[in-house]
Amino acid sequence: INFAATEERAKTYNFTDPYYSSKAVIATAKDGANIQSLDDLEGKKLASIMGTNFENVLKENYPEENYELVIYESVDVVYTDVATGKVDGFIYGREQLMAQISERDIPLQIVGEPFGDQPVALPFQKTEENDALISEINQTIEKLKENGAFSEISLKWFDIDLLEE
Repeated sequence: INFAATEERAKTYNFTDPYYSSKAVIATAKDGANIQSLDDLEGKKLASIMGTNFENVLKENYPEENYELVIYESVDVVYTDVATGKVDGFIYGREQLMAQISERDIPLQIVGEPFGDQPVALPFQKTEENDALISEINQTIEKLKENGAFSEISLKWFDIDLLEE
């Protein structure tokens, strides 16, 4: 789960402690050369998923770039549209893309450098019962970080230690 703990979302949800910081990236077709870095976004069509925060992260970090944002409802259609050139790139979470590209052999590549740290945490409705659950989860998150299990899991699935990023 990659749920950025933003101020806007905090109005509706209580969050656990963040368990890592997600970074946004641009993915293109594996054989595509239209975008090699974030400097190449001018006039390009970029896909994003409805309800994610990645387009906001892009606008915050690269406010001068002139690109067309195309909003999709699911990632599966995006993967196909990027791979076939219907859109030039896809802005999404680095960790999710790395796992999907590897696990499902999706013909995309990540280009440029990651940007825009977003603390990722689990959201819960604002109730006393959930606050108690959040406390328990926070203790577990801390244990997983301290005993190395979190690093081991992230290395297995993402080939990077998300705690070192």
